Amino acid sequence: GGAEHEVLTLTPVAQDKMMITLRGTSGVQLQVLEEGIEANFPDVDIVITNNTWLQDDMDNNCYQDIILTANSIQVNWNAPETLIDLSGESFVQNYYLSSIQDSAVKDGLYYLPGPSNIYGVVYNKDMFAEYGWQAPSALDEFIALCETIEAEGIRALQPALYYQDAGRQFFTGFTYEPVFAGVDNVVWHNAYREGEAVMAGHMEPAFEIMQRFVDAGILQAEDYAVKPDQRSNMLYKDKTCAMILETQEAVNYRTQYGGEDAPEIGMMPFYSGNGPDSDYLLSVPTYFMAANVGLKEKGNEEKLAKVMEILAFLSTARGQKAVTPAGSTMLSSVRGMELVNSEFLSDVKATIEKGNVVRQPFFVGSANSKVEAVLKADMTLFAQGEITAAEVMKDLDEARDTVLSQEASYTDT
Repeated sequence: GGAEHEVLTLTPVAQDKMMITLRGTSGVQLQVLEEGIEANFPDVDIVITNNTWLQDDMDNNCYQDIILTANSIQVNWNAPETLIDLSGESFVQNYYLSSIQDSAVKDGLYYLPGPSNIYGVVYNKDMFAEYGWQAPSALDEFIALCETIEAEGIRALQPALYYQDAGRQFFTGFTYEPVFAGVDNVVWHNAYREGEAVMAGHMEPAFEIMQRFVDAGILQAEDYAVKPDQRSNMLYKDKTCAMILETQEAVNYRTQYGGEDAPEIGMMPFYSGNGPDSDYLLSVPTYFMAANVGLKEKGNEEKLAKVMEILAFLSTARGQKAVTPAGSTMLSSVRGMELVNSEFLSDVKATIEKGNVVRQPFFVGSANSKVEAVLKADMTLFAQGEITAAEVMKDLDEARDTVLSQEASYTDT
């Protein structure tokens, strides 16, 4: 790579070992990662650098051998020129297809997903048992269940949509199958994020589902003012709602908010259709992993081979276990890992095993506050019956276009 003449660390480097530099990122226990790699590669000294500006490093060819980034869009701008295409590596087959399908850039695969937080519908098992409610297995059943719960004077689902990302996750999770799943939808989605498609003519099924939610009382305008701690109190402490949207961290929030009286809980998937494969969980990888294309330069053959060995190791269940911190509740993107909190996840085990854990969709390259602010404002009005689906779609198109034009202006300077 291009970092061999830089001061990377003040920690002494073992002279009898191969030094491999690794760019850290927030949200990763780097010491556990370093120790896990070095324990299995005793001839390697992992040197971690952190808090660097990745885009500047890549633009100036001074980035590390292995790159971790929390945001895949950072490496998309010039991935083919700066990162190694991993699509031909056999270890890629170890990943769930759904976890890597959004990692393709210009027909190549330049980064791999780390473990993920998963979003689903968390429900009060005690309340379900008390009232004799059954977990649904399809969208129609979910809506009918919510209507039954509401008839008891209990809020069925409190999505807590105050924060903009929650609004996007709610919208995309419950509409995934008709507008985001499958090859044709992926083609449209990629085109939309690039400004080459519009919502009209494609997204109508999503708004039909949202209208059904409004009609059934599942989605209410007031939900866009509810914060996460409020919904957590409703489920775990006050027991005034039956379901919320939450990650696997619910197993910890349960006792944090509910104490000794906290209910038993489980997770069910988002249902966005009535077919056998309409169940999905949304995933948010904690990091993405890539390799510096400079390793392919003449003279780096030995280091390139070692980096590929390390990536191959990290792409196995054994490797994942070696670098996963104790007590982690995240879901691995690699096949063969045992489920943590298997009882809590028992209702979504089949969803996970068939690979229906999907990267959360974005309306531009990644999360964008301007687009999501429009989604929140317009969906509040939609829930009140004050704006049509066509108007929401038009406003989102315009917000997307504004963001893309600003990004183009930035990259041209």
